[in-house]
Amino acid sequence: MSLWAANKITESAKEGQLYAFPRYTNRNTCNSNYASATLNKWIRSLGIDKTTHELRLTMRDRLRQANAPKSIQEDAVGGWGKEDIGDNYGFGYGLEQLKGWLDKVVLK
Repeated sequence: MSLWAANKITESAKEGQLYAFPRYTNRNTCNSNYASATLNKWIRSLGIDKTTHELRLTMRDRLRQANAPKSIQEDAVGGWGKEDIGDNYGFGYGLEQLKGWLDKVVLK
């Protein structure tokens, strides 16, 4: 589903567009609260009584159950802040590594 969404974003991007959701972010700022509120409103319109925050916590729980390291749970997938300067070195986890952990939490 994520690949499908990424392809749709790429297909509909305007020439020179750098960000998937330019309405919410640009080179200078990121309006994450506005984006989150918009997503929560959309989720409620579907009759789902959940929030984006609950989705994030559920993913962390699933990664924890799969014995994923905290760096996968919190940083690579969860998007929580970095804890020390060393967290910013290098390129981080590769897509294949991330896919391996995410495959472990897919509901079948």
